[in-house]
Amino acid sequence: MKKILLFAFLIFSVSVTAQDKFVISGTLSDAETGETLISATVFAPKTGAGTTTNVYGLYSLTLPANDSIEIIFSYIGYNDIKKKVYLTTDQMISLELSAGKTLDEIVVSAGSYKEELK
Repeated sequence: MKKILLFAFLIFSVSVTAQDKFVISGTLSDAETGETLISATVFAPKTGAGTTTNVYGLYSLTLPANDSIEIIFSYIGYNDIKKKVYLTTDQMISLELSAGKTLDEIVVSAGSYKEELK
């Protein structure tokens, strides 16, 4: 019986340490207000994998094991954050993004155009 338990333990240990995918998850929020960012993007260019945050600002992204990989956290109107992540275990990464530069006011106007046909 001890040999069977030892064998089962060894198989379980090997399967846990030989994991080939890991999950990165967390929350993205506004640095000034603390509000969560809905539909912010989390993208790993090297693998082409990405996801967006849900209505609570939460995301989860499964990536293959890797020594290091760059992850880009972005949201429209905010400065991107590029972070190097070592994929050797599941990780929780919560970040606050800061608002980017704002554009000057843009005015769009239109007038009517009439052409008389004869």
